[in-house]
Parts: sequence; C-alpha cells; structure tokens
Amino acid sequence: MNYKVFARKWRPKKFCEVVGQLHVVKAIIHSLNLNRMHHAYIFTGTRGSGKTTIARLFAKGLNCETQITSDVCGSCKNCSDIESGCFIDLIEIDAASKSKVEDTRSFLDNVQYSPSQGKFKVYLIDEVHMLSRHSFNALLKTLEEPPKHVKFILVTTEYQKLPETILSRCLQFYFKPLNIIQIVTQLKYICNQENINIDTENSLEFLAYAARGSIRDALNLLEQAMILGKNNITIDVINSMLGLLHIEHALSLIESLTNGNINKIMNQIDNYSILGINWDYLFEEILIVLQKIAIYQFSPHSLKNQISIVEIKDIEKRMHKLSDFISPENVQLYYQIFLLGRRELSYAPSHRIGMEMTMLRALAFCPVNLDSKSEQYYNSENTSNKEEVCKNFSKKNVTQLININKYTDSISDKKQQIQNNFNNVTHTEKIKNIQDLTNVSGSKLEKLQLSLTNQAVINNKIISSNSKIRPQYPISHVTSEILDARNKLIKYQRDYKQSMLTKTKSNINTQDEQGLEDILRRFTNIDVKISKDGDIHNKKK
Repeated sequence: MNYKVFARKWRPKKFCEVVGQLHVVKAIIHSLNLNRMHHAYIFTGTRGSGKTTIARLFAKGLNCETQITSDVCGSCKNCSDIESGCFIDLIEIDAASKSKVEDTRSFLDNVQYSPSQGKFKVYLIDEVHMLSRHSFNALLKTLEEPPKHVKFILVTTEYQKLPETILSRCLQFYFKPLNIIQIVTQLKYICNQENINIDTENSLEFLAYAARGSIRDALNLLEQAMILGKNNITIDVINSMLGLLHIEHALSLIESLTNGNINKIMNQIDNYSILGINWDYLFEEILIVLQKIAIYQFSPHSLKNQISIVEIKDIEKRMHKLSDFISPENVQLYYQIFLLGRRELSYAPSHRIGMEMTMLRALAFCPVNLDSKSEQYYNSENTSNKEEVCKNFSKKNVTQLININKYTDSISDKKQQIQNNFNNVTHTEKIKNIQDLTNVSGSKLEKLQLSLTNQAVINNKIISSNSKIRPQYPISHVTSEILDARNKLIKYQRDYKQSMLTKTKSNINTQDEQGLEDILRRFTNIDVKISKDGDIHNKKK
C-alpha cells in the first residue's frame, strides 16, 4: 500500500477546498467564468500558502474536458492527469535547478507548438527568482507577447528579487500567511477524517501557532505528532517534540521580573532547560507579551484583537495587571533589552547563559519599584516617629534656606558695588576683580551645592524609608537662582573682554591711520625736479 503524506493527500482538488487566500481564488474564478485570462501571472507569498496548488487548479480550469470553468469536474482524463502530475501540457520547471540561460532557451523553443492534449500549454516556473539575469532577459520577449495557447505562472517566495521588467509583464497576486483559526479548522477536519485522537483543542492551536502561517508546515507537524504519540496528540507530546512553550510561560517570567524575584526567575529557567526548549522561541514569546502590554497601555480596547486563540482566558487579565504595574518607559526598556539579548544569543557561551544574562540585565537597568512597599510602610502605625522626622527635616531646611538667602543677598550687593565702581578702575584691574569674584563665588557655590546635595540625599533616605511627606521649601529653586546669578557674572566678564578686544582693534586702526598720514606728509615735503636730460633731482623743502 502506497502511503501519502498529509501535505499531498489533503491538497485541495477544487477551488472550494482551498483554505484562505480568498482574494486570489475569487480573482481566478471570475477570470475563468468571464473567459478573461491574463497570459502571465506571478504568485508570491510565504512557503506553504497554496501558490503551487492554486496554479494547478488554474491549469485544471483551463484544460478541463467539459469547458473552461472554475468548477472543474475532477473526473475527466485531463483533470486526473494534472492531479497525478503526468499532464503533458502542464510543464513544471524548477528554476532552482535549471537557472542557466540554456535551460530557459530549451523550453522557450517549444512554446510555439500547439498543446498536445489540452486547450492551453501552462508553464509553471517554481522558485523563479533563482533564474539568472540572462535567463530573465531571454524570457522577456516571450513573456510579453506569448502565443494564444500559452499561459505562464511564475511562483516565488522572494518577490523583491524579480526584475522590474518581469513584474511589469505579469499579473501579480500576493498570498497571505494563514491565520491560526484557519489552520486549526483544517487540522481538526483532517483529524476527524484520519481518526486521530486529540486531548484538547489547545494541542492543535500549538501546532497552528508553530506553523507560522503555513498550512503545509502545519500538516507536517500534525503528522509528526501523530507518529510520536501513536495516533494520540497531547500537549506533552507537542512540547517534547518542538520544545515550545505557551505564551503563559513567557508571561509568568515577566511577572517574576517585575517583582524582582530572582530566585523564581532562575528556577523557571532551570525548568525550561530541562524541557529542552528553543531559547530563541522563548525570546520571541517575551517580546510578543511586551508588545501587547505596550499596546494596551496606549489603547486598552485593542488588546482583545491582539490576543490570539492560542492564549487561555486569564491571560488578558494578567496583561492588564502588568500594564498597570509597569510604566511605559520600563516596558520600552524591557523590549529593547530582550531584543538585543535575542540578537546576541548566538554569541553567548550557551543559549541558556544568554537568557540568564538578559534577565539580569533587565533587573539591573530596571530595578524593582519600591513605591508599593513605602506606601505600605507609610500607612503603618509608626506615626510618632514620622512626625519627629518631619519636624527635624523642616528645621534643618529652614536654617539652610536662611543661609542661602543671606549668601544671595551678599552676592547681589557685591555685584552692585562692582558695577558702581567699574568705570574708576583700570582695565586689568577690572578683569582681575571679575575673575576673583567668579572664582570665589564658584568655589562657595560648589561647596554650598555639595552640602545641599548631601543634605538632600540624607533627607530623601529618611523620607523614602519613613514617609512620603515632601519639604515645604523648594531648595532646588533657590539653588537655581544662585546659579543664574553666577552665570550672569560670567556672561558680564565675557562681554567685557569682547568690548576690550573691540577697543584694542579700534586703537590699532587709529595708529595705522596716523602712520599713513605721516607718510603722506613726508611725500608732500619732497620737491621733485626733472632736468632737461631726464634726470630726477630730489630736493627737500
């Protein structure tokens, strides 16, 4: 008994059996029914999305013995031969193995001959992007004006590699990746027909999720799981087969990360290592979870559309909690850290070490938010201690502010005094006074700012550990005023230097003018006499 794999056994035999690609199927059905067929088509899209299948169905519709129709009979000789792969007028060419220009010219030489068995000769060129440049050039003229009995169908997964001259001569169709619901529905139908036992529908959802939009990959995975589980497909079988994890595992890992529970994170990584998971897949799941959390933070109603059928019901609630707990800045930082960790995974000594170091990096750059703990402590019974700390805090700040105000007044007085006596002092003395004042004020301000910083650190420690009461007086505002005064002094010094340079240049210019006048005066005092012989006699007046 000849055994056929699922991908070939369950290949659609009519247009109504095609899974997905409704836009392509509709266009081809309408062209067949209206008898308005283009002479060249390009089918592009991901692997296993139905490109070759629909191309063969199109060849069936063109060469069915009944008529040119979209509803093929499937029982005539031409339909049977096309389905079995022995129809003489359907020429399938593998461009990956026949990419030379000689191979292209060999089949183009036979284009002019009429079909032997059907109504049309259909040239199905698979992986057409593998053709050489000379092969594309040899194909141009025939592709632009082929004989009436010839149809070209070019199939490729890399549309961007085709020349513009080829694209402009063809009708182009893009095959979309199938969604999870479409794949699960088809897998469920095949399991019922093949009498395969399934524990839950989540098992098929795992397979559909791992297929990444390819129905052929999903059928191959289904067949592999059936053989491994002896006609019984369970979640354990699928996990052991593929080393995949549910999105719930990635979500729990992020929850442990936000809670700062490093022990739980390491235990989870140990469990994943025992299961033999694909670490790159785990990175991908974490990035997907972070993306959904970020979307919910900016658009809460759109998260329902982001949750696929693979997730269980309480996933959405847990994501809601995480989106409220993590700030949008931290979500973006987490996403960037895990994205870089996934990119550098191949450079790590092992993939597990790469995952562990990425988690530690996320903990280092995004420490645990302790606001909830301080809030709990603030609501505790230690009210007397907090009042005493607040009193001490306010007294220290009041005295500090008084000293600051005195110092700012002294600076303003010195500045006014300098401005009043500025015109009575020489230029060099002015510059020295300004420099001395700037240095003195700068050193005092640095000392004052250092003391304020130390005091603020001590006060912030007291406040964060005991209460959330903030100081009544804005120290930062007073400090900024002092710094503004110092900046004004520095600017005044810079402007004065500029004015002195301008005056110096003007003095130089006046000296040059005086020199020129002196030279001209000398020339006017010289009496030049020219003799009859042509000699020049100089005589001073």
